[in-house]
Amino acid sequence: MKSMRILSLALGALCCILLMLECSDGAVATKKIEAVDKDDRIESLAEAEKRLKKLVNSGFKLALPYLMTIVTETRLSRNCLQGLLMLVKGVMDIRDWAVKMLDALGKPSAGLLEGTATAMGDFDECLDIVVPRRMRPTPVPPYTEKQIAFHGQYCVVEIELPKAIKKAAMDYQIGNRSNSELANSKTFLRNLVNIAPRADVAAFRMGVCIPSLCTMDDLQLIIKEVSKLILLDASALRCQTKPKLHFEVEQILILCVYGLIGLLIFGGTALEVYFRFTKTEPIDDVYIQKTNKWVQSLLAFSVPRNTRKLFSLTSIETSKIGFLRGMKFFTICLYLLIWTYATPEDYHFFKFRDAFSFFKFMKQWWFSLFANAASGVDSLFLIAWFSSGVQLLEEQPQPKNSC
Repeated sequence: MKSMRILSLALGALCCILLMLECSDGAVATKKIEAVDKDDRIESLAEAEKRLKKLVNSGFKLALPYLMTIVTETRLSRNCLQGLLMLVKGVMDIRDWAVKMLDALGKPSAGLLEGTATAMGDFDECLDIVVPRRMRPTPVPPYTEKQIAFHGQYCVVEIELPKAIKKAAMDYQIGNRSNSELANSKTFLRNLVNIAPRADVAAFRMGVCIPSLCTMDDLQLIIKEVSKLILLDASALRCQTKPKLHFEVEQILILCVYGLIGLLIFGGTALEVYFRFTKTEPIDDVYIQKTNKWVQSLLAFSVPRNTRKLFSLTSIETSKIGFLRGMKFFTICLYLLIWTYATPEDYHFFKFRDAFSFFKFMKQWWFSLFANAASGVDSLFLIAWFSSGVQLLEEQPQPKNSC
């Protein structure tokens, strides 16, 4: 019995030792697995960056002959060339600022054949880019002026259609539609008949982001060489960098005038509120006429008083000619609608996405309401003539009845 008890105790102790060893091995294995997973995550991120760099570098190898042609054929300024080299090196190293400059570029979007003629890019992203100099120690933001190599510069480039397409579209618009080469084309170019009403000004506008070290002339030289490759005429319209906060004398004067008007509005509103809480009699025009000129002048800027006058239903006209107000209101609304949407300025027309939808709208039967609205100016002449006539008749002395 005693030997059996000792054996059972020994077996129990052995089981406990084995269980402890198993737990410790499990903990060690778990730690090893976690360490392996952590290493895999770090390695996968590093490999992803390497693959991305490899992809970018392979793309630059394909574009290198064209870039070398542009650089060798153009006489860029030294500063611009230095900035472009920094940009290329930054993109190959997938630096944050360099990728942002590419991201801010305008890319042609969907709907080009439906009249989407702009790809303006990201204006704010481009202007907010600040590139530090390569120096020791490495500068940290916010950078000083001496630590900045260049800023982002936003430019607008206009790409024109080939002259043959423009001429074909203008011929189609003139009336030669049955024999139009553009309309009878079996390629996608037949969609360009939609630009016929604006063929003389039709162009594609694109925003680009370049280093601020490049001037407008540098950009024009680059565009000239790129135009030879894409066989399209293009030109730089304007460039802009982020301006420093600086006020001109004219701006200060305008701000002072706006501030004075704001003070008058605040003072007039506060004065009217004060009168309404302290005076027992109604604050109307009769009461205001009893006050001095300074109070009357200040109350003229009161927001509540002017709002009441604006939305007041009391009319100084008689009910017999009150309909003139309605005619005037609807005529003005129709004019605003027509000159805003039906006959937009050329560039404002092409700034919309799917701008050719306007032509579909113009083909609807109910568009005749807008197309013939130009004759609505006659109603304004009628209102002016009728109002003047009524006023003159009212001023005439009434004849006395003779008995």
